[in-house]
Amino acid sequence: MSYVTRSSRPLARLDGDECNRRTTAGGTPALGRRRGLTIVFAMVMLALIGVTFTAMVVLLSAQAKRTKAMPVEAQQRQLLTAGTEVVLAKLQAGAAQQKWEVPLPKEMGNTKLLCQPGIRTENADIMVWRLQATVEGKVAQQEVRLERVEGRWRIVEARLGRQ
Repeated sequence: MSYVTRSSRPLARLDGDECNRRTTAGGTPALGRRRGLTIVFAMVMLALIGVTFTAMVVLLSAQAKRTKAMPVEAQQRQLLTAGTEVVLAKLQAGAAQQKWEVPLPKEMGNTKLLCQPGIRTENADIMVWRLQATVEGKVAQQEVRLERVEGRWRIVEARLGRQ
């Protein structure tokens, strides 16, 4: 039971059923329209939360994949850097320009570093070498352009690529 008031004194006493039967000026139930709008608003909010949650899960899983691949990529870059130094040292020593595999420690498992001469140029003072590092079955490549200046080879350019 409740009281309907406009001021401090009660005007009429209504029981529970009469409170629920109040209508607007047009004769439609006042609370029904508000409840419908509230339900629609709640459903829109739930859909928005669902979309946001899905987007966050997708972003987090992509970040986890990138984080998992980082050690392999770092090792590949280190191998390619070492391979560039090996190529430079062999050229300085006058070694033959042929394909070879750089010997790596046994602890590195099936990790490989392959060095091979790349594009032949007409100028004998410019060489391009291709290096290929394989770590855990993933391959990274690097193309190194070398130039002979005053009898010594130097690295002019290195381009990293993936397979």
